Amino acid sequence: MNTLKTEILNRSQLQQLITERNVKHSWLASVIGVSEKSLTRWINGATPSVKVNNLKKLAEALDCELEALILSTEAETYSSEKNRDLLVNELHNDSLLYNLLISSKLKLAISLIKSTFHSGMPNAIMASFYTKLGYAHVIQRQQKSAKKFFLKAQQKAFNTGNQELLFSTGLGLAITYLFDFDFEKCRTTLDTCEQLIEHSGKEKAHFHSTNALYYLSTGQLECAVNSADACIRECSPDSPAIEKQLFLCTGLQLKGAAILPLGDGNTARDLCRESLQVAEMSGYSRCINVAKSYLAAIEAANGQIELAEVLSSEALQSTSDNDISIASILCIHLYVQIRNGCEDKLLDLLEQLATVTPKNSLPMAYAHY
Repeated sequence: MNTLKTEILNRSQLQQLITERNVKHSWLASVIGVSEKSLTRWINGATPSVKVNNLKKLAEALDCELEALILSTEAETYSSEKNRDLLVNELHNDSLLYNLLISSKLKLAISLIKSTFHSGMPNAIMASFYTKLGYAHVIQRQQKSAKKFFLKAQQKAFNTGNQELLFSTGLGLAITYLFDFDFEKCRTTLDTCEQLIEHSGKEKAHFHSTNALYYLSTGQLECAVNSADACIRECSPDSPAIEKQLFLCTGLQLKGAAILPLGDGNTARDLCRESLQVAEMSGYSRCINVAKSYLAAIEAANGQIELAEVLSSEALQSTSDNDISIASILCIHLYVQIRNGCEDKLLDLLEQLATVTPKNSLPMAYAHY
């Protein structure tokens, strides 16, 4: 088992073992080599995923099997009626769901969300869960279904009048419009979100990164740089929240991509190298592969073709065909091959790209450009 990998912690089992062994949190934390605050976050569910090497230390300290601490059957754990409210709370808290989504457990995430729906559920929670279903389908590259869920979420949000929910559902819709290459609707929706920016909560970095991508896609490079800077400012490099680390990566990448055509190749390279460093610290493969691809594009534009080829090939080989990032990574790999003069590979790459993204998508537009 890869010790850099994370697994969903079986919190109830951990709590039971701590009680049975009659161990103090301070002792257990010191044995594992983490702070007592970190251990508390594991126990209360604030940090649902734990690195496997830490789980191994936990198992050794508590004299139990490693598998006993890993929640591998979340759907079964929450299947009973009496536990449904617990599941609603954990999913509504975002931590569990976010970790499921970025660890590619999409079917499980969707199943868990759908299992909670019932007639008495408040509109606010339904709006939140429809939004989460929208993002789950975005990751699966199912744009039509994603838009359907975001629209349902928006209707529920309107029924509540909750402006934070209206911001969140609007941002989800803006992303689908951007991926659909519908810049007019995307801009209109982002403008509506901007009017609600004081209600953006934890999604402010996401909003700024989406704005940066919109401006980059429409050739408004200075605006793209400004929005990327705003995203970076929202994401402290030492933030413990994994989503902040991922948006910091995105902000650095988008700023680098916008600065490059403005003529500053060295700064663009530095930004994308920093993005890769943050990605590697996060430990999430998708984040690392995308960061490598952006850096590959910058290196290719700066004439470092061999390095660009290595980075681009590594990213492509490590990305599965059903990953949301595959289209962008293929598009960048295509660009690197063009810079490398490998015209014999272009047709095959275009055909491969066509199988993973619609004709009217951003990656396809970039590829043909």
